[in-house]
Amino acid sequence: MASDLPLPLFVLLFLFLLPTPCSSWQPADDGDASVSRSVFPMDGDVAWVVQVSDLHISTYSPERAAELALLGTALRAIRPHLLLVTGDITDAKNQQRTSSRQDEYEWVTYKKAIDAIVGQGGIDKSRIFDIRGNHDTYGVPYRGGKLDFFSTYSVNSQFKRLNTISSILLQGDRSYQFLGIDDTMSVGIRFPANLFGHSTDKRIEAVNSELQYWTNHSNVPVTKVVFGHFPMSFTASSEKGQRYESVFARQSISAYLCGHLHAKVSKQLWRYHEIRTTEDHKSSFWEWELGDWKDSRLIRILAIDGGAVSFIDHTLKQALQTSILITYPTDSRSMNMLDSEKWSMRNDINVLIFSHQVIRNVSARVFDSHSEFKIVEEIPLQLVASTSAHRPLFHARWNAENYRSSSATRYWLQVFVLDSHGVKISSEQRPFSVEGKIAIPTSPWTNYLLFEVQWEDMYQVLLWSNLAFTIALLFIPKLLYHFVRRSSSYQRKGYCIFAAQKKNSISADSANMHAESSSLLPVAPRALLMKFTDKMASMMIQFCGSWTRRALLLTCLITAAIHLKLCSKLMSAYGIVPVVLSPPLTWIPLLLLGGAAYCTVLHVD
Repeated sequence: MASDLPLPLFVLLFLFLLPTPCSSWQPADDGDASVSRSVFPMDGDVAWVVQVSDLHISTYSPERAAELALLGTALRAIRPHLLLVTGDITDAKNQQRTSSRQDEYEWVTYKKAIDAIVGQGGIDKSRIFDIRGNHDTYGVPYRGGKLDFFSTYSVNSQFKRLNTISSILLQGDRSYQFLGIDDTMSVGIRFPANLFGHSTDKRIEAVNSELQYWTNHSNVPVTKVVFGHFPMSFTASSEKGQRYESVFARQSISAYLCGHLHAKVSKQLWRYHEIRTTEDHKSSFWEWELGDWKDSRLIRILAIDGGAVSFIDHTLKQALQTSILITYPTDSRSMNMLDSEKWSMRNDINVLIFSHQVIRNVSARVFDSHSEFKIVEEIPLQLVASTSAHRPLFHARWNAENYRSSSATRYWLQVFVLDSHGVKISSEQRPFSVEGKIAIPTSPWTNYLLFEVQWEDMYQVLLWSNLAFTIALLFIPKLLYHFVRRSSSYQRKGYCIFAAQKKNSISADSANMHAESSSLLPVAPRALLMKFTDKMASMMIQFCGSWTRRALLLTCLITAAIHLKLCSKLMSAYGIVPVVLSPPLTWIPLLLLGGAAYCTVLHVD
């Protein structure tokens, strides 16, 4: 019956059945899908860019911005075609990290740091592209407002590139397109709710059109790389259920670059997407997450060589010395793209070497893992002549037919470098396949959970399981109380019948045996024992019930005190008005706890 339901359950069901106030509300610019286009020339068919993500520049951690000077020094050696800053530029949190709000000082610091990087690294500022991350929208009610400091201090804002899609084309012997997507919320709610990227149908359609545009308007092959802040696993589908993955596969992009999850999770959050575009055709692309600058000081150098995409990550705890990036052949574990049927073998080795020193000698060695990694061949590489003074590309010819294999990891490549100071540097050994075969290693379960599980699909499961647990938590004590009371009632009724029967039997026997039993007690010992046992059980039930209720009452009071403490912190961070106007977060839990305490006091009394 309804009257038997506990008061908190009534309140919970009432709140659950209420319509969501903002369920049909959409911000005016939520479907923003504007595109900015930039075109830059390049020499030949090899290009390289630098990516940095999750800077989290903070008023309370000034070393994060100060050590960006190391990035400027590295850029002077690397001389990239582009610098991509993929979100979470500022931290936007207080010192205790309990609340979030935009801090203009952090944005001023970022602007000064970028200006210093331009001066140190010698990179053209117009070739720097930055996009928003979720931290950059904490507490920003609308874009273009006084709290939207990205629109004032970012590099994109200085070049009037505040569109949600940034399309960049590097033109040379081939064309390489880099497409940036800003999927942050147009109304930036605060920590901790603002965690996911939010795509829209208009934006997805615009991305599809822009990726197709350069294919239609280029006379040479176009290799496409997309970058954003959020991984695909942390990007929600659009209103009509569309997703970027199908667009990326249909447009044959090579890779999607992102940040967001930080290196504490893993420094190798890589995922190979393989999607069926037609009944008889599959398309694929790589997703590569870059760890953070915040704690790990990570940067990525990514190169495209004749359509082959490769990269290397560096930790800038100190100045970059020499970096060796093998652009071809690519790593068969994490960079190969095509099946052997579509792969055209190239009889060359290409290596980019970035250093502040003059490079004297470069050689490559091929190892056979099936023969205890014995050296199969050693090949000298020569600097490729170029009109550009900053094109550190080394090249050698080889016979790729010698390295055909059914295994994608049989042959391994390593490059050795000698600079003008006599310092010897070597790259990491990595497997390759001249036929384009792929050997994806098994990922740890944490990588799978964070990078391959689609979290928007898990939302409904988590929501309903949480709701079911809450309802069960409210029902179980009531059901237990009901069964205990019912069992106690049956025990009393059974005992009364037994006692009446026993009393009649004892009365009849006592009339015949009065003389013999004159020394005995007036009531049979067994009846006395049963009466005593029943009384003790009743007292035990009453005692335990009262003790349990008092424990529950104490728990409610402790929970209410913790909740009030959290509410006071929210008020100190955001003011009293937002807290008062957020009943599900603030005073409704107190009503539920008050109702539980009231019912408990009634039962105790």
